[in-house]
Amino acid sequence: MKKLLTKYIACLLSLLMTFLGFAGCGQNTKEAESVVQAYFTAVFALNLDAMEVCLSEGTNKDMGVDTSFFERDYAQSDIYKKSVESMFKTLSNTILYTIDGSVAKEDGKAAVSVTVSHTDVNKTAVDEVIQTKINEYVQQHPEVLEKTEADQNDINIQLMANAYNKFVKLQPKVSKTFDVILQKIDGQWKILNGPENKELKALFQEIYETY
Repeated sequence: MKKLLTKYIACLLSLLMTFLGFAGCGQNTKEAESVVQAYFTAVFALNLDAMEVCLSEGTNKDMGVDTSFFERDYAQSDIYKKSVESMFKTLSNTILYTIDGSVAKEDGKAAVSVTVSHTDVNKTAVDEVIQTKINEYVQQHPEVLEKTEADQNDINIQLMANAYNKFVKLQPKVSKTFDVILQKIDGQWKILNGPENKELKALFQEIYETY
């Protein structure tokens, strides 16, 4: 009887440890899901600093979100910068996502399944729309050709941003499901900024190359 009781207790302990192991795994991957949610929320708001906090290393540019025009075009006017930033934000605001679940991987990483939908922008089509709007404006306001080059540039970029933002909002959406891979670094889940997340990087390159 004593042996049977000992075996029974051992079996219960084994089941309990297994359950706790699964529960711990679930909790860990839930934390990973929270990081992915924070990352896409930051993308939607174009909060570059919050995006980089979620990455294991590197910058947003490494993940296909290249906003270097903020530094590259430092000599441009505030109108130019605000217009280009508005295009980026319009595009970011079209990105929707759902987290479909997560699993712990044997190598200590976590895979969070995400379905992302975004506006399908045809760069050739949007360029044609922008050029048409600029041509129409010049025809209606020929005096613009007498303005300084800097003033013409400001008018052109404003026309470009307005046309782009309207065009993007009217385009159909496309969806894709893939895994976002994370790893714990110093006790915190981070989205790996490397080949493990090539699908995420390719998605952002596809989206942001159209601005």
